[in-house]
Amino acid sequence: MKGAEGPFADVFHAMAGNPLVDWLFMLGLLGVGVGLLLGIAVRLSVTAGSVLLLLMWMASLPIKTNPVIDDHIVYIAALWVVGSALDWQKWSLAALWQRLPYVKDYYWLH
Repeated sequence: MKGAEGPFADVFHAMAGNPLVDWLFMLGLLGVGVGLLLGIAVRLSVTAGSVLLLLMWMASLPIKTNPVIDDHIVYIAALWVVGSALDWQKWSLAALWQRLPYVKDYYWLH
């Protein structure tokens, strides 16, 4: 983040090197990965992953090859495809997770 350029450089320079920010970022990535792999809280994982990828896209501005679309935006679209295919997941804990009473009460936890 110390090498960030562009319109959001000041924000990312202020966060660079802060151990709390580093830990939160890595825990966020771990949570997104575990949620997607196991099929637990997929909607929350897709949303959190999209926010993290959007922040990474903002840190990489200005983009050299294409001014709008880069791999971060493509990965956000891929996350939403995975999230929309939640009902067709066969080898995950999604069915067990969605039967929990707490999860039934809160739709965003599906």
